[in-house]
Amino acid sequence: MSYALIVTTLFLALNLLAGLLKGGAAPASATPGERFASGGRGFGGLALFATLAATNFSAYTVFGLSGAGFRLGWAWYPAMGFGTGLMALSFLAVGLPARRFARERGWRTQGALVAGRLGSPALGKALSLFLLVLTVPYLAAQGIAAGRLLESALGLPYAAGSALILGVATAYVLAGGMRAVVRTDVLQLGVLAAVVAAAFFVVARVGGGLEAVSRVLDAEKPALLSTEGDGAGFGALAGTWLLWLLADPMFPQLFHRFGVAKDERALRVSAALYPLATSFVFLFPVAAGVVGAALLPGLDAKGAENVFHSLARSAGGETLGALFVVGALAALLSTLDSQLLAVASIVVEDFMPRRKSKSAAYRVVAALAALAAWLVSLDPPASILDFLNRAAFPGYAAAAPVVLLALYAPRWGAAPARAALASGAALVALEAFGLFVPPLPAAVFNLLAQGLAVAATAGALSFARRFRPLPGNAEVGARLGASGGGATGAMAPGAGEPAAVAPVPGLPEAPVRLFEHLAPLTLARVALVVAAALAVRLLPWPPTRFAGLPVWVWAWVALGGLLAGALAPSLSPSSTLRTPPPTPRR
Repeated sequence: MSYALIVTTLFLALNLLAGLLKGGAAPASATPGERFASGGRGFGGLALFATLAATNFSAYTVFGLSGAGFRLGWAWYPAMGFGTGLMALSFLAVGLPARRFARERGWRTQGALVAGRLGSPALGKALSLFLLVLTVPYLAAQGIAAGRLLESALGLPYAAGSALILGVATAYVLAGGMRAVVRTDVLQLGVLAAVVAAAFFVVARVGGGLEAVSRVLDAEKPALLSTEGDGAGFGALAGTWLLWLLADPMFPQLFHRFGVAKDERALRVSAALYPLATSFVFLFPVAAGVVGAALLPGLDAKGAENVFHSLARSAGGETLGALFVVGALAALLSTLDSQLLAVASIVVEDFMPRRKSKSAAYRVVAALAALAAWLVSLDPPASILDFLNRAAFPGYAAAAPVVLLALYAPRWGAAPARAALASGAALVALEAFGLFVPPLPAAVFNLLAQGLAVAATAGALSFARRFRPLPGNAEVGARLGASGGGATGAMAPGAGEPAAVAPVPGLPEAPVRLFEHLAPLTLARVALVVAAALAVRLLPWPPTRFAGLPVWVWAWVALGGLLAGALAPSLSPSSTLRTPPPTPRR
């Protein structure tokens, strides 16, 4: 038995053990479905940060980032390290109100929130279906990467390797639900960070050090050391930042996490720590890709995505190759398990009768989702990075305006949100199939097009209402009385959790106040950091290096720390209060 097989087997067994452990019981008032899907909503700042970060560090982190570093050079690091860290703003602007509604109304999914806030179950189901169409292939991307990795590292047949990883994740998800996922996420995040850092340092040393690698690139591929990279200009950078800012909070597995936070402070702590994690972890896969461009030139798309593993095996032999396999599997599992749970939550909560929302229903759907992901992975796309960039990431970004309208402009009604979803989904489909190439970065163009669709729809409705008489006060009062108070939500007697009750038609919900969650001072600090980042990107940097890296790369590492400081929570008493779960009406 090879060393790599032994280490991989032990790591998978450790994940199963962590997932099967018992502990941290959910509140007695929670239903079995609530305990399985949300784990009692009691996760504090560090645990919540670990599960948020691990969930977002997927197969793309190891394979996609190193492949992009191989093709584009160091310019891809600010797009990912700082750009993904900037997405922590959504923990406050989207996550805090989503957490509140999850506790008060039981809205755990984007579809439930949109249906409830805008009073349109059909729109909520349409959004949920759109997210499912994006997420099942994204699930398959984890299986694709797992099959390729275990095939090259252990000699397992591709289909068997994919089935093994999907099976392990499914086993502990079915056994423990959200609590099992969070426990394994803590383990997986630690393993991923340690392994990619250690593997990179060994690889760089065997290549003669970063300075030697940089000299090779200076002579052969100088663009990979520049701020623009090999085709990654300023427009591409800005478009990528906007893409992560819109797309990442719409990942069902991340949105699901917002609702399990113990209190507001847990989310604020997670937001502050998140840029530190992205700045640290994302540095090493991109750097490995840059080293690979000097040491292993001429790789095709599949070879570029495997460049980190190829370097690790050639530099450190079987031992380092085995450890790298474990780190890559940690990245895969940390996203895969969360996606299984999120898909199950969407299907059960948005498409099944509430009386069927038992833990068994979640388990059946999660198992079926894993099977579907494995079947899709049997005929994989050529490039994980290309697949996710063309379809999944822009698709999630297109869902963001719909959720933001539900949170911040519910009184506009469902029609503008329908226009945003329809226009966004149509553009993503056209772009994914190569039928339309936008003149701007896709995230920018799609957002502008969706904004125009929303404005046109809202304007047309406003004009039409001028010629329609408003309902009388008596009619409104009658609807209020019949609803038991309007759009404040209602508890299902004895259910242990709030029913997802839609607002009364004609009585729109109050909009969320942005500054209630994202203080003006915090916004000002973040704006200053972003301005500094733009300056770093636009300044003409000399070809000076420190510790083998261009000095402007170190500037981006520092900017990640500054962004974390800008998002750091205050110590005001209001930010430390723990919000208790809702109490059933007796």
